[in-house]
Amino acid sequence: MTSVPMSTSYYERLLSSPDGGDERTEGMSEADSATLFEEDTPETSERSSSSEGGGRLDDDTNLLPSLYPCYIPFDAQHLVLTTVQEILEECCFDFAEQWLPELVDEQGWTCAAAVELNRWTQYLNERTLTSLGLDANLERPGLGVLLVEMRSLRDVAVYRVPTTARGVSQLLHYARRFSNLLGDGKRTAAIDRIKEIVDDKIYLLELNKKVLESTASGKLRAIRDQHAALIRQEEQIVADMLHLDLERGQLAGRVLRHSIEKLLTDENRA
Repeated sequence: MTSVPMSTSYYERLLSSPDGGDERTEGMSEADSATLFEEDTPETSERSSSSEGGGRLDDDTNLLPSLYPCYIPFDAQHLVLTTVQEILEECCFDFAEQWLPELVDEQGWTCAAAVELNRWTQYLNERTLTSLGLDANLERPGLGVLLVEMRSLRDVAVYRVPTTARGVSQLLHYARRFSNLLGDGKRTAAIDRIKEIVDDKIYLLELNKKVLESTASGKLRAIRDQHAALIRQEEQIVADMLHLDLERGQLAGRVLRHSIEKLLTDENRA
């Protein structure tokens, strides 16, 4: 398959970067992970066991608002998706030059930038790709779903739709499958690398949420324990007061009886 030169493209630099994203956990403090996306930084990693719904840790923490779903900061999401969209458009252009040169000539396309991804899903539709035998070893879901997901990726990027972190990861998953379907190993590897970096950051974001929830839950639980202890102290103070009042009333009664009895005895003697 012929290919447009890519020596200066973003994703080739990404592939050649010696430290792309492998620094994700080495030497990283809790504060580092908490501020990872504070400013201009970019289905999630298998290591993450938290669910998309996430939320409260237990029944005792009902004062806590949910920190889920998890979102990547929008500027980073937009950079990731527009970059992958560009990669896929180049992938489609190279594929068409190789297998559908009459289409390229007829439309007068001279570069990948001439055609947007959603148009490619119309030209490289299910019938066309099936006729070229590309669906033979395609795992489920099939071509139809794959093309729909590619249009979704384009729409989210172009219309700037805030999307959950897991949703972004899922779009990258389908993008990787689509480029692989078109036989573009280099660009598939580039998308793989981007997805790996994104999933690493999602993992850290979700881990940070778990830490925040756990810390806040512990503090609230301590406050509730203190409150319960104070209530018990209040109840004990009231109980002690009532008990002492009863005791002193009984004592006063005994003293009074003793005094009256003594008085009566003295009078009888007189």
